[in-house]
Amino acid sequence: MIKELLVGLNDLIDNFLAAGPLTGFLVWWRPVAGIVCLILLVDIIFLAKKVDYFWFVKYRLDSFGDESFTKKADKRWAAIERKLLSLDQANLKMAVIEADNLLDEVLQRMSLRGENMGERLQQLDVAKLQSINLVWEAHKLRNRIVHEAGYQIKSDEAKTAVNSFKKALQEFQLLG
Repeated sequence: MIKELLVGLNDLIDNFLAAGPLTGFLVWWRPVAGIVCLILLVDIIFLAKKVDYFWFVKYRLDSFGDESFTKKADKRWAAIERKLLSLDQANLKMAVIEADNLLDEVLQRMSLRGENMGERLQQLDVAKLQSINLVWEAHKLRNRIVHEAGYQIKSDEAKTAVNSFKKALQEFQLLG
């Protein structure tokens, strides 16, 4: 019964559109609807670009094209790891600070806005950076080093922080 009703309704609509007053309307409506859809698609792409929705893709393309940055990052990372092997306070602190600075530079290249790394990190979540919580802990350690006079860092503390930064840089495919 419902099937017969739907078939009858479909036939009624088809007959109305084929012979009714809307026949001329439908002839020009399809191209107009196509143009409107195209304009809306262009608007969506424009707005996504304006809010920098594709920042992650842009960063990856930029980093692959900019070999000098990746080479410099590799050299900087090697220097960070050398400092980490030292057991003196100055080198351990510098290793953490330099690793933090390198990640901050990457975040800036990704067009994340903010006056400091903390503000840039707030724009990330676990979906964009799986190791975000580890990076926050490492960044807090960096802040303690910089702001607390006489802060004594332990070797394993420094290694954990530097490894957190390394994990983030690997997620961004900057380090191997």
